[in-house]
Amino acid sequence: MYKELEKHVPILELEFLVKRNGLPIKYSTKRELIEAIYSSSLPAETLEKEILELLNRYRFAGSKSICWSVVEQVKKISKEKFVHLIQGKFNRDPFVEQLRPEPTKVPVLNQAEWCTESLLRLEFAQVDKSHLVLQNYEWMEVPAMKLLDVFVRFLSKSIIVETRVGIADAIRLQRAVADLSGLGIEMMTFSNQEIELIKQKLGAKKKSAKHKKLGGDFDTVSVTASPLLDDLDDSEEYLKTLGKDDVNRARCQISYAGITGKPMEITLDITQRGSIWFLSEVPEEVIDYAFSIVKSIKRL
Repeated sequence: MYKELEKHVPILELEFLVKRNGLPIKYSTKRELIEAIYSSSLPAETLEKEILELLNRYRFAGSKSICWSVVEQVKKISKEKFVHLIQGKFNRDPFVEQLRPEPTKVPVLNQAEWCTESLLRLEFAQVDKSHLVLQNYEWMEVPAMKLLDVFVRFLSKSIIVETRVGIADAIRLQRAVADLSGLGIEMMTFSNQEIELIKQKLGAKKKSAKHKKLGGDFDTVSVTASPLLDDLDDSEEYLKTLGKDDVNRARCQISYAGITGKPMEITLDITQRGSIWFLSEVPEEVIDYAFSIVKSIKRL
């Protein structure tokens, strides 16, 4: 768990763990902080519980671009049928063991697991960019791979495919899930009105935006709120100048009180391509909260 803490959990959350437990810890780096937490006077059971909670909240979250797609023909597909379609593609069961496939440029399934009764995680392997390292005074090219997660949300009226990667990888993963299941999958988009509704329901303040002009000499226009303006939508000048044009991206800020009581200031982008990109490190419950709003607006 030591390496997972260093990789996944933000240092601010670790500092909050120290603060709420009253630990007298001094450190200068994240690694020193983790070492000090493990060697602190905190009881072993309490420490294990705290660490597991943090990992569960951040292991698959963090700074992510979240894209959602809708599975078609959902009335004919139960949760059990969806799983059966995936299992039927392999000689071994990815729900029981890792398949460890040879990575290619196209994502290939490595394993599958249930996070909850209605949330399925599919882990895909894919070739990543190789990098050069210096060994024995010679530059050697080292091949690399990456593991990408897809979350399948089984709702009462729909099945949603959720990716937590950039748009290019999101499209590749969507196709991979479609190939696995044999089902049609359509990526969401957000209209201007839906972007505004998401912003309002999040209680967010719009700090900047990129607009696609509907006419005139400019194709796209980016605008940022002045330091004296709390929300672009409070500006009559902004609404008059760009209010009728398409919104490609709206950058917003929200204040959020985490389940541990730690306050967070979160920056995120809401885009026309149907994604919410968290530029701040966020826990799992923030992603779930954002999805609940999208679910409501899209009537999923």
